Amino acid sequence: MGELRVKESNRLELVAANLRAVGVPAEARGNDLHVEGTERPPRGRVETAADHRLAMAFAALGTMPGADIRLSERRSVGISYPTFFKDLKRITAR
Repeated sequence: MGELRVKESNRLELVAANLRAVGVPAEARGNDLHVEGTERPPRGRVETAADHRLAMAFAALGTMPGADIRLSERRSVGISYPTFFKDLKRITAR
């Protein structure tokens, strides 16, 4: 997992910081991500750092009942999956 700290963004720390931002206790320790569960739905603003993987992961998390996740941007998703948000909406509407 060490490569997650040297890619286009420090993805491991961003995941931890964004989990905390939506109310989930999380911490990056070395090359590990420690996450503590919570009963509360995730709510808050997520900084994607223009990383399409983070945007898609947190958008998916935002489909949980009661969730309210706001992405800093959505455009980066077009890099790998241009129809992601349309497809996510379609599959969660079922």
